[in-house]
Amino acid sequence: MEDSNLKLQKQFDITIELLRENQHLFPVAAEFLSEYKKIEVDFNCFDDSSSGPSKEHLLRIYEIRGQTEKERAENPHVTGYDTLLPALRQTNHKYVCISDFCTYKGSLMAFSDFDRIDLIGILFSKTTLLEIRLKMEGSEDYKEHIFIEGRLQINTQ
Repeated sequence: MEDSNLKLQKQFDITIELLRENQHLFPVAAEFLSEYKKIEVDFNCFDDSSSGPSKEHLLRIYEIRGQTEKERAENPHVTGYDTLLPALRQTNHKYVCISDFCTYKGSLMAFSDFDRIDLIGILFSKTTLLEIRLKMEGSEDYKEHIFIEGRLQINTQ
C-alpha cells in the first residue's frame, strides 16, 4: 500500500475507534459500527487542519443547514443538529475535521479534532452512496475511497 493509502487507512481506523469510544452518546454511531464491516463504505476526510475549515466557518454553514432541517421537521433529511451545533459552539478546537462515511443506507459525518481524540458531534444524512454515484457520474473531481470489511480497496485499473 502506498503512503497516501496507508494514511487513509489509518485515518479510517482511528475515526472508527473514536466512534466506538463514543457510541453510547450517539445511537447512530452504534448502528453504523454494527454494520460497517458488512457493507461497502466510501470514506473521506480532511488530511490536517491546514486543509480543514475553521470552527467558525463550519458553525455558520451548519447553523443555516440546521435551520433548513427545522423547517422540514416532519421528514428531516439530516439529523443530529440538535447535539452538533451546541457542541460546535462550545468546542475549543480552532479547526474541525469532518470524516464522512457514506453507505447504501446513508452518510454519517463525524466532527472531531484532527487527532481524532475529541468527537464533537455526528450528523446522519439520508443521502446514500448510490445517490452520490449517480449524481457524480462522469465528474473528474469525484474519487471514491471504498472500504470493505474495514479495509481500503485498492483500485488497480
